[in-house]
Amino acid sequence: MKSASLFMTPTTHRAFVMKAFKNSKKLLFGKLFLGLLAVMAMGLMQVDAQITGPFVEGSGSTQWTLGYNDASGTHGPIISLLTGNLEITQNLAGTEGTSGYYNTKQDISNSFSASFTWTLNTAAGADGFLFSIQNSSLTPLAGRGYMNGSALGYSSGVSIGLENYVGSAPQLQLVVNGSTTSVDLSTSGLNYVTAGKIINFNIAYNGSNSFSVDLTQAGASTFHHDFALGSSLASKIGASTSYVGFTGGAGGARESQIISNFNMVPEPGTWMLLALTGTFFMVTRRRRRD
Repeated sequence: MKSASLFMTPTTHRAFVMKAFKNSKKLLFGKLFLGLLAVMAMGLMQVDAQITGPFVEGSGSTQWTLGYNDASGTHGPIISLLTGNLEITQNLAGTEGTSGYYNTKQDISNSFSASFTWTLNTAAGADGFLFSIQNSSLTPLAGRGYMNGSALGYSSGVSIGLENYVGSAPQLQLVVNGSTTSVDLSTSGLNYVTAGKIINFNIAYNGSNSFSVDLTQAGASTFHHDFALGSSLASKIGASTSYVGFTGGAGGARESQIISNFNMVPEPGTWMLLALTGTFFMVTRRRRRD
């Protein structure tokens, strides 16, 4: 029996071949599209792995562990049951070093951003706070006394924060395994000393070797600074995952500092951005051809 294709006219045969070709293209498009959707889903799962919401003290994986090193043995950080905010230092007599760390270690080998609100609850006294990344424990022995970088928090790891001792110029500080880099904030236009003043912090790690820090305050200038690490954050920490949280300190002078609206989220990787771009291109091209 002769093949049916031998009885087709040239026009019919060409239409048959083109239909098969289009069907194969549709199949290939479908496979590529599903593959890109899978890559996007992986990226979305990565972005969803974040810390957000109020501070809650406890042993659960979504909760926080508080610690302190206090001369009197009675002072430490507290979490408000009403607001869910963290008071990292209280306006109480006594030399103290305080800490509050998220119970689950976070991936710090890739890029991420951390944002939070700092409120000076009382007039400035001493000494400040640090956003802390360390791989030691949930309750490392925090330094106490006048702030000199490591004395404001645990000396190991990498920390970024504010020194606002009323007797000296305010400073933005980077502390890397006990070594402190300070940036004078005297001309920043931000108010670090008046009770009730609020500053929003946004700290972003580029996934390679540096941090960018942006400070904003209503009615004031925005301050930006980049800190170079010299090598990756993971190499400074000694691990690809680490505890993250906050430390504070006070000496003879003291102040109440509130941390709220904390959010830490991984940034989408380059591969995810490529997947999104590729998906958009394929969908728009398909619509034009249809």
